[in-house]
Amino acid sequence: MHQHNHCSDCDNEDKKLLCSVSLAERNEIRFLFERRNSLNELLLIIPQEDPLLLAQVNDDLRATQLSYQQWWDTKSKEYGWVQDDCHHWEINFDSGDVLLVKNIV
Repeated sequence: MHQHNHCSDCDNEDKKLLCSVSLAERNEIRFLFERRNSLNELLLIIPQEDPLLLAQVNDDLRATQLSYQQWWDTKSKEYGWVQDDCHHWEINFDSGDVLLVKNIV
């Protein structure tokens, strides 16, 4: 889970630039993001009659989700990103910019 703090004023900025990560960091999270999405899509087309394949894909998806969350946890500590209940982090894969984005209610 991302670190959360209570937000006393949820009407502040919609997006705030936190930093730009390196090309290697951007590529790492992009790979994990795309892999997670691909595995989720794969689960939609695997026949339910193939429990071994389903289990393998689910195991891979869990490992990928863990790596994805660990990337955010590690980078947030490294860069000192703070998050509250009203915002979440996003990365722009083109620029490598990490943004604090207001949640849509």
